[in-house]
Amino acid sequence: MQRSELERIYDEHASCAFSIFRRFATCDADARDLLQDWLVKLARGVDTLDKVENERAYLMRVAYRHAVDWTRR
Repeated sequence: MQRSELERIYDEHASCAFSIFRRFATCDADARDLLQDWLVKLARGVDTLDKVENERAYLMRVAYRHAVDWTRR
């Protein structure tokens, strides 16, 4: 994923993803860590958004699943 696309995703979707992470985390610091991990996960997923019909729904589902996995650990 290109840096510019990752920046666009952050600008458009980070606040919503942070809200999801805040519900699962016990503090803002943990929620910020989850947000950072989520962005790294997205950056490593090459061309995954090309085939997605609803980008926001997809990204928030990835964020939700990331938060659930975090709570299980």
